[in-house]
Amino acid sequence: MSIDALLRKFEFSDLRSPEIQRRALRSARITAGLEIIAIGVAMPPLYLLSTAMFFDEPSSSILFGAMMFAIVMSYIGLRVIIRARQNYK
Repeated sequence: MSIDALLRKFEFSDLRSPEIQRRALRSARITAGLEIIAIGVAMPPLYLLSTAMFFDEPSSSILFGAMMFAIVMSYIGLRVIIRARQNYK
């Protein structure tokens, strides 16, 4: 018995209308975009907090990397939100 055949036993049909499915997908993608932005925004302060907790001096190169990570994650999150708003009007 293959994995696909086993997984088909657990498949369920979605009883929601297509319009409700589209709205739920749009909402889920917007939420995912906001979570991605939150991860990016939280990274630099978390790095600074962790270095302060261990009485270590923050490295400027790592802080620069964390800031670049924040910028990239914010861009990705905004793209996800914009695409969700455009595709599911």
